[in-house]
Amino acid sequence: MLKRTGTFLAYAFIILVVLEVLLRLLGFRVATRANGLDVQKTSMYEPDSVLGWKPVSGSYKIGPFHPTGDSMQLTFNQDLSRVTRETGIIAGSEKVVFIGGSFTLGWAVSDHQNFVWKLQQKHRQFDMRNLGAGGFGGYQSLLRLEEELRKPEKPQHVIYGYIYHHKYRDIAETLWQEQLYYGSSNDLMLPFVELDDQGQLLRKEVMTYGSFPLSEWLVTANLSKLLYLRLMRGTKRKYATEVSRSVIQEMQALCHKEGIEFYVAILADTDEQASEQVRFFEENGIKYIKCNVQLNSTNTVKGETHPDESVHTFWAKQISRNFAELGIVDK
Repeated sequence: MLKRTGTFLAYAFIILVVLEVLLRLLGFRVATRANGLDVQKTSMYEPDSVLGWKPVSGSYKIGPFHPTGDSMQLTFNQDLSRVTRETGIIAGSEKVVFIGGSFTLGWAVSDHQNFVWKLQQKHRQFDMRNLGAGGFGGYQSLLRLEEELRKPEKPQHVIYGYIYHHKYRDIAETLWQEQLYYGSSNDLMLPFVELDDQGQLLRKEVMTYGSFPLSEWLVTANLSKLLYLRLMRGTKRKYATEVSRSVIQEMQALCHKEGIEFYVAILADTDEQASEQVRFFEENGIKYIKCNVQLNSTNTVKGETHPDESVHTFWAKQISRNFAELGIVDK
């Protein structure tokens, strides 16, 4: 019996070695943590017990992301918002706060190319604050908004920059956890939400993703892990849209409680899904700005998947055009 077991283990080991070598020859690789440019990217953030991570104030020159591309200049103010105007320029007294993820932040484009900066230049009667942060979903944006509204000087308007992927971040979808872990040089904590039996938002404790055994050493282990994550993703994904919409409704309720006008800017989604969102917003009295863009190789930064300046210019024009209709500026 022991001899048979030993023979079986020997054959299994040989098969594993052959499979490992074959997969490596075919170009498959083990999982690796971020380095180089990605480390620069994550060094602009530090761990936060509530948000998961938050920006570090300062000015950063990043890139280029492609040999023929441009570098970006990204500057965070002391209040951890991204700059929206040149130093010394006095803004108006009416505050407009933008919340969201990296599209709102304007990752991959420089300060002056971001749509919030462009809006500030056109509407100088306002004090535009960009509180977007790389990797944030809707729930983290809600948490950031709650922090902002605890300050004595509250905004008059809040605009949430929504993209389709936020709903997967809100539920801590497995592949998003994987992307965060391997896209960062540090372990990142991820706050997330679920729905309780009554369909109400249930805030969960911050979780930290850990690496799978041997996935950073063996290609076979890494591929097995990825297969497992893809099989598991469907369990949560079926609730993602409902959770995301509940988060947006909580943003709206929080703002209205403080006497603040709340709006959703649909920045990136398919036309079909954007139309579904619009129906939901109209049925629930949520003010929205539909300016969704389909991203492709012609309107993203070279070497990156984030929108280039042309998209930010479009967003700025669309949002500005809606200001009068929404009552932010006089018609």
